[in-house]
Amino acid sequence: MVTPAERQPDDSRERVDEIRRLLMNDESKDPAENEDLGKRVTSMKWVEQDEGDSSTEQDGEDLSSDEDDSSAAGLLYLAGVYKSNRQCLEELWGQDGNGIEKFDLVMSIKRFKILIRCLRFNDRITRRERKALHHLAPIRESMAAPLFGSGPNITADNWFTDFNLIHKLKTKKLSFVGTVRKNKRYLPFSFVDVKGRAQYSNMSGFNDGIVLVSYIPRKGKNVIVASSLHCYDAIDPRTEDKMGPELITFYSSTKSGLDIADQMCAPYNVQRNIKCWPMVIFCAMLNVGGINSQVIYLSNQLEPMCQQRFLKRLAHELLVEEMLRRSQMMSGLHTSMQIRLKRS
Repeated sequence: MVTPAERQPDDSRERVDEIRRLLMNDESKDPAENEDLGKRVTSMKWVEQDEGDSSTEQDGEDLSSDEDDSSAAGLLYLAGVYKSNRQCLEELWGQDGNGIEKFDLVMSIKRFKILIRCLRFNDRITRRERKALHHLAPIRESMAAPLFGSGPNITADNWFTDFNLIHKLKTKKLSFVGTVRKNKRYLPFSFVDVKGRAQYSNMSGFNDGIVLVSYIPRKGKNVIVASSLHCYDAIDPRTEDKMGPELITFYSSTKSGLDIADQMCAPYNVQRNIKCWPMVIFCAMLNVGGINSQVIYLSNQLEPMCQQRFLKRLAHELLVEEMLRRSQMMSGLHTSMQIRLKRS
């Protein structure tokens, strides 16, 4: 591990560039080219939905500009900071004194709705062949590629655990440890049924290099963990009379990163009540991006800043360019709006 004192000045910049490169969903690995793709397919979706509606076209002009991308992200961060991520947009843009003024200063509610509805990351021309593999296959393969063949372990919760995935990761020399949902059809009934099983009892199974362990920490509670990292079902002596399997102890010691990330995202979550999957993914990326950007900020030994204050400043930096552009508009905005923009 590199300590802050040993870290070179350019390390943070290199990490930012590496993270950005990994997030790009394209073989070219060219960030500018991928950003242009996102803007192009977003604009295509807007034209497809709103063709012929002149009022909407006016609001959606230059829909895929950098300012729009940054402003939409900034407003989502701001809503999260004020814990208004689930609040309806009409209230956030409210003119009755109960709304948040900065929302109205950045863009109209109509424009924001268009951005949220039309945001896309994939090219529909190649969509059919990509969906034949998996909805998120290109993103997953791109982000996991640096790990292939290097031999690290992946710890995940029951949302991701699947035996087919574990076998595929093994071919890439990656081990996997994760909890398993009780409703999985491939689980033997004896592993799922807790009737008659005593507290602290455990049960193990082995199949093609995968170890499956079922443990009863208390009456009626059943923890099932699958692992391709372990080849045994030994009891951890540190658990003493609780007879906890070493596999479950390992999982508990390595899953803290997942729990901490979830805990840090929860207070200022940007996720909204939407049915559009691209927006769900986008909001999840913003949540994690907010944490990662603060880590990089603090690693540069800059001014100490709490999470709320940092996210508020991040939102401001994403919004200030669009607010400046609107303040310089001589037409199209109400006089009171121009005054408020110049004041802000």
